[in-house]
Amino acid sequence: MKTYTLGYPEKENFAVALGNFDGVHIGHTKLINAMTSFGLPTLVYTFYDHPLNVIKGEGTVRVINTRAEKESILIDLGVDALVFEDFSSVRDMSPSDFVDKILINKLSAKEVVCGFNYRFGKKNAGDTVLLKQLLSARGVGLTVIDEVTLDGVGVSSSAVRSALLNSDMERAGEMLGRPYFLKSSVKHGKALGRTLGFPTVNLDFEEGRVVPAYGVYVSRFSFENKSFPAIANVGVRPTVDTDVRPMLEAHVIDFEGDLYGKEVKVELLRKLRDEKKFSDVNELKVQVFKDIETAKKYFQER
Repeated sequence: MKTYTLGYPEKENFAVALGNFDGVHIGHTKLINAMTSFGLPTLVYTFYDHPLNVIKGEGTVRVINTRAEKESILIDLGVDALVFEDFSSVRDMSPSDFVDKILINKLSAKEVVCGFNYRFGKKNAGDTVLLKQLLSARGVGLTVIDEVTLDGVGVSSSAVRSALLNSDMERAGEMLGRPYFLKSSVKHGKALGRTLGFPTVNLDFEEGRVVPAYGVYVSRFSFENKSFPAIANVGVRPTVDTDVRPMLEAHVIDFEGDLYGKEVKVELLRKLRDEKKFSDVNELKVQVFKDIETAKKYFQER
């Protein structure tokens, strides 16, 4: 059973937020803020795996954040409890059964909040109009959050993915309400960067996660409540490696120390250039030091 919870309800009368919350973008944040306004204990009900990956197969939707990252973001927004449901266990419920068995009996919902395009029940039979009717008949309130837009364009998880795949980290950050980030434990690499004069740390992209466009990015590196300017390469390191699995390799500017095994966060702020296969490691070294100087200037100007 994949369902798991954090602080799962022992209290009654929760305010409950419904949705996938992939990326926890500014539309989701508006929804969370509405949920917290009721003065009730708050609970986010979402799914362990993206529903489309359950219905159509793994990899149909590449997610923006890992579950651990999603948990961290939602908790930072003040959510009291999180429920990650196995979508397979509810996909064939009728809308009325979902309301009774999940929202009322399992989650003790007193107020429910969802987005304007929320669907539920077998074959997505339920919409916000039906949800309001079903909840009202059971003495539970429903708040529907209208679409949030930026520059006249709707904010959505799909739009964030598109920005990431097009190297537009500034636009992705505007929609997310924070820079796009990767949070993971540092793994051992081949230590080639250290021999070239720019030691790096390596982070894997979890399977099923969207990978931003390959290239070098101005970045912010954080661990243990300390932050440093950095550059990060997203890709397959074609000059020095034959591995086709993408990874993030970051050089932390003006930092010395052992980070292996530590949990770190790398925020991608702006793309500097595409990933490139250089003729040799010396040409790579020259370009990396140019990238470092460009990144330093970026931070000096802010």
